[in-house]
Amino acid sequence: MTNGTVAVGGILYVKQDQKIQALTAYPGGAGYLRINPDGGNVGIGMGSSTPKAKLQVEEYGIDTSETSTSATTQVTIHSFPIADFRTARFTIQITNTTDSTYHSTEIIAVHDGTTANITEFGEVHTGSSVEATFDADISSNNFRLRATPTSTNSMEFKVVCHSITV
Repeated sequence: MTNGTVAVGGILYVKQDQKIQALTAYPGGAGYLRINPDGGNVGIGMGSSTPKAKLQVEEYGIDTSETSTSATTQVTIHSFPIADFRTARFTIQITNTTDSTYHSTEIIAVHDGTTANITEFGEVHTGSSVEATFDADISSNNFRLRATPTSTNSMEFKVVCHSITV
């Protein structure tokens, strides 16, 4: 297929620059399966024609992010549009690559469009103290999960976000 759109057996293919840009299927004539491999933050949606996370099943979204820093200033380690998601659960893994220590924690979050609220639980670490503390805010219509490292060691944050749409 050259660049363009073609429908084959209930599946809509969009091709551009020698790559499939999107695939939309209507299994059994009900619901959606949408795959956007090059769509920025848009990913695979099941039961949603416009997925808002890398993987979205109806109202449930899964997304990931990775951030590195070697400063003790606050850094955003994950964000999402407040118009898309209301509630989220974050699993955070911190690797201190300077001294080979690790920190893992869970955070539950909810916002009302103006204020971000979080609670942390399930925290565990291999070093003598935590690698970072956490906070959240809303800025430019985005919920931001923020971390403040406790040292200037090189830190790598990996975040898995499980979210529920507004």
